[in-house]
Amino acid sequence: MVVRGFLADGHSLRELLFAAAISLRGSMTYARQLFDRVPHPDHFMWNTIIRGAAHTSNPADALCLCIRMERAGTCWSYHGDLEVVKHVISLPTRYEPAGSHIRDVE
Repeated sequence: MVVRGFLADGHSLRELLFAAAISLRGSMTYARQLFDRVPHPDHFMWNTIIRGAAHTSNPADALCLCIRMERAGTCWSYHGDLEVVKHVISLPTRYEPAGSHIRDVE
């Protein structure tokens, strides 16, 4: 990855993002920095960063990422991770932007 470039190896990039967002405790800030450098994240990357954000001290970030994902043209699938859905649904209504249909999954 170092020799060929940051974005050249999608598999390694997904694994690194997963490790930072899910596996390594306290590395969500790094995961977000890594994710923000990816010009066209795939579905796995989106789901990984959303899942990681849902388990932080500020789970509202997961909702913001869900909305950002939809605006980027990728449909968020709640079927893959019910834990994320539970966190997003449990957020107070004040976090839900107008026009959002995230709560329809209840």
